[in-house]
Amino acid sequence: MSGGIFYRAIWRWHFYAGLIVAPFFFIAAVSGIIMALKSPIEGAVYGDLLFVSEQQGILPASDQLAAVSHTYPNAAINTYIPSNDPGLSSQFLVTLGDVDTTVFVNPHSGAILGTLDPATTLYSFAKTLHGTLFLGSLGEYLIEIAAGFGVLLIVTGVFLWMPKRGQSLAKALTPRIPRGDRRSWRRLHSAVGVWISIFLLFFLISGLAWTSIWGGKFVQPWSSFPAERSSPPNTTLTHEHLLTHEHLNHEGHKSVSWALEQTPLPIANNAEPSIGQITIDEIIALADAAGFTGYRVHLPKPETGAWTVVAATISGDISDPRRDRTIHWDSQTGDVLADIGFSDYSVMGKAMAAGIPLHQGGLGSWNIVTNIIFCLGVITIIISGIAMWWIRRPTKGFHLSPPDVGVKAWPIASVVLLGVSLLVPLTALAILMVLMADYVGRYLQRFFGPRSL
Repeated sequence: MSGGIFYRAIWRWHFYAGLIVAPFFFIAAVSGIIMALKSPIEGAVYGDLLFVSEQQGILPASDQLAAVSHTYPNAAINTYIPSNDPGLSSQFLVTLGDVDTTVFVNPHSGAILGTLDPATTLYSFAKTLHGTLFLGSLGEYLIEIAAGFGVLLIVTGVFLWMPKRGQSLAKALTPRIPRGDRRSWRRLHSAVGVWISIFLLFFLISGLAWTSIWGGKFVQPWSSFPAERSSPPNTTLTHEHLLTHEHLNHEGHKSVSWALEQTPLPIANNAEPSIGQITIDEIIALADAAGFTGYRVHLPKPETGAWTVVAATISGDISDPRRDRTIHWDSQTGDVLADIGFSDYSVMGKAMAAGIPLHQGGLGSWNIVTNIIFCLGVITIIISGIAMWWIRRPTKGFHLSPPDVGVKAWPIASVVLLGVSLLVPLTALAILMVLMADYVGRYLQRFFGPRSL
C-alpha cells in the first residue's frame, strides 16, 4: 500500500501541512517553554518585588489599599491580589495614565516595594508571540489557519505511520537517535509524532478558543454563561451597553473564566461611581465565609457598583478548575448579585475551564514538566521533518518537492482531508487556495516539465 496513489496523495497533503505549520509550531513551542517557566524566570528577575521576609501577621487589605492610594493618588485601582504565602508580596493592579501597572506591597508592613509594567516582561513577550506573532488580528488569523492545518497534519501523519506488513507496533512506536540517513530520521519523526499526536490535538483545540473567528465568533458565544442569570431584573440597559466580565481582565492578568468573558457584568441596584459603604475588608470576610482560598478582588466600577471576587484556574488563583467561582456583591448593601461556579458552566465552558490551565501549565509542577516535554517533542518532529526533506531534496535546483501522485487520486484525498477542517473556516479557505495552486502547478508542469517549477 505504501506505493499506492492514495498513500502518496496523503503523503502529499502531509508535506503541504507540515510546510505551512512548521514555523508556527516552532514559534509556539519555544514561546510555550518560556511561558511554562514563568515562575522561576520572574522569581530570578523580579525577586525584589515578589518576595518579602516572612513575618507574623498580615495588614488588613484596607491599609494596603490606603498605602497604594497615598503613593499613587492619580491611579485607578482595579484589582487586589492577596498574598497567599507569608513570603510573597500582595499585588494591586492599577491604571497609571493609560498604562496597566502592577504595584507590589509588603503585606506585613504596607511598604510599597515597586511597580512593574506587565507588558515589558519576558512572559508577556512570549505570550504575545505565542498568540498573535506581534501582528495583531492578522497574527491570530494566521495562527488559526496553522492550527487547522495542524489537524490535517495529525490525521495524515497517523495514517502514514500505521505499521506496514511485517512491522511490529512496538518497533513503530520506538524512536531512535537518527544515524544521518533518511530512514532513521523518518523513524524518529513518525514515532515521536505519534506519541505527541493526542497532546498536539488537545493543544490545537484548546488554543483555538483564543482565536478571533473559531473561538471568539463561534465557540465562546455559543457556550458562554447565560447573561440573564447574572443581570439584575431592574436594569434598563441592553446587553450591548453593559460591561462584560472581560473588562475585569488587565494587561498580563487573565482574571475571569473563559466561559464568563462575554457575559455582561451585573449592575447594583444603586450603582454609583464610589466604592460604596461595603469596605474591602468586609468583602474579604464575605469571600472567606463563602469558602474562597486563592482569589482576587475587583473593586467596584462606576458602571456597575459591584464588588467582584474571582477564583479561577485561568489566572492561577487556584489549580482545581472544579473550584472556579465568581461572586458579585452590591457595594452599597452587600447583597449577592450573582454567584457563578463551575457547575453553572456549559459543557464546553467546563472543558475550557480545565483545558486552558492545562494548556498553560497551571495545574501544578507536573503540568509544567509535561508541557515542556511536549514542546521539546514538537521541536523534534520539526527538525526531523526538515532533515528528511533535506536528504531527499532535488539535487538540481532548490524548489520544494512534495511526493508526486496521480491526477485521479489527489482530488479524492483532498476532499476527505478538507472535511477534517471544515469547522475551522479560515483553514478551509486556505486549503482551497492550496488545491488551486496545486492544480495550476500540475497544469504548468504538463507543458513546461518539473524542472521549470
